[in-house]
Amino acid sequence: MSDPTDIDGGRAYFVLLALHVTYILFAGTSKGLGVLLPTLKEHFDTHTWLVGSIISLVMTTMDFSSLFAGVLSQRVPSRYIVTISGTCVAAGLCLSSIAQTVFQFGIFLGLVTGVGYGFTVIIMEIELARHFHRKYACANGIATAGSSVGLFIMAPLMQVLLDTYGWKGALLILGGLSFNLTACGCLVRPQASLSKKDSNDDCRTTDSQDELETLDAADQDSAPRKPSCSCCLTCRSGFSRLTKAADLAIFKELPFIVVVIVVSCIRFVFSAWTIYFVPHAQDMGFSKVQAAMFVTITAVGNFIGKASHGYIVDRRLITRRVMIGLSTSVTALIFFLDHWMTTEVVMIIACLVNGIALGVAGSMIQVFLKKTVGVERLANSLGWTNVISGFVRLGAGFFPGWIYDQTMSYYFSFVMIGCVSAICPTVLILHYLICRRPRQGSYDLIFT
Repeated sequence: MSDPTDIDGGRAYFVLLALHVTYILFAGTSKGLGVLLPTLKEHFDTHTWLVGSIISLVMTTMDFSSLFAGVLSQRVPSRYIVTISGTCVAAGLCLSSIAQTVFQFGIFLGLVTGVGYGFTVIIMEIELARHFHRKYACANGIATAGSSVGLFIMAPLMQVLLDTYGWKGALLILGGLSFNLTACGCLVRPQASLSKKDSNDDCRTTDSQDELETLDAADQDSAPRKPSCSCCLTCRSGFSRLTKAADLAIFKELPFIVVVIVVSCIRFVFSAWTIYFVPHAQDMGFSKVQAAMFVTITAVGNFIGKASHGYIVDRRLITRRVMIGLSTSVTALIFFLDHWMTTEVVMIIACLVNGIALGVAGSMIQVFLKKTVGVERLANSLGWTNVISGFVRLGAGFFPGWIYDQTMSYYFSFVMIGCVSAICPTVLILHYLICRRPRQGSYDLIFT
């Protein structure tokens, strides 16, 4: 960005608004599709797990496409990417409303909409990190709080639309609302320095290729009997470009590995809680109405945690490492004590506290990652983190359910979820102790 007034102010607030709206629509789409699940199952005359898998495919493709979005963001202006991908989100929802088979429904929704969200969300997160420095934690918290707003607004709205227009009309209207993502892309200012940076990268790549060709020629002179192979040179050059574009070297850095472990555990815990809390509450003897109320209270706590923690972190009252360690420790403790939360009052308090802790931990992911790798490497780092945590998150639906099938109780399932949450503070403490040891070299492993 050429205008320094856009840092922590000016047009930065438009980027914040755009990401907030993006989170509202993404969370609203996920929850809204859950509202439509029984109707979709009946219409397509298929199994519940199949429709549920299609809905979860949106999140899976979103995670896996993040890596390509990170690489593409280094070559194409963010405004163009968000505008096109936002249009894909809306188009996928509109096309799914006219799907004749469950296969068509899965293609339109899982691939078109999911990939569109993958590009839109990560690019907007990168732009927010570029526009906010001192106030980044607070801005990121406000932006991610849009997911809580989406849960509040879209769930009852989709139920009203379903009762009024049917599932096809509801999806069509949801697709129309999602066209606001195209407008969000227009709020991002094009980067004038992007083309210059790309040209410099191309020049460096060309120079590297020339050097590679020179070395290859020297090798051929020293070993004249060995036949030359131009395709090997092309493959080596292409692999070198791919490695540089995807920033594979980041996996050699311990701080990034620590972040990946922490992020994967946080997303595993949240996904497992989302899937199994309601049946677990009913298994403990609470009614469906009470279980729904507990979810709403957790959403309120989630909003409070996301909207409030940024001020504390930006003021440096608590470091990022300590904030994530405390929030994940609280979450682990609540899951460990879940078996004894048998009364409504105790469960309400636990859900509120757990919602705050989950909100803080979830919002600190981007803040933690930016501090670790910097803005320049944030795009690829977010992409790799989403891909790896996407694989881990697949187990959030399997392992707690498998434990329940073996024990016929959710007690050990939630203890296992608590153990996963406890991995976060454990890893952070171990990394802190490793960094305090005397070490040789100038590479600093410590991140705060």
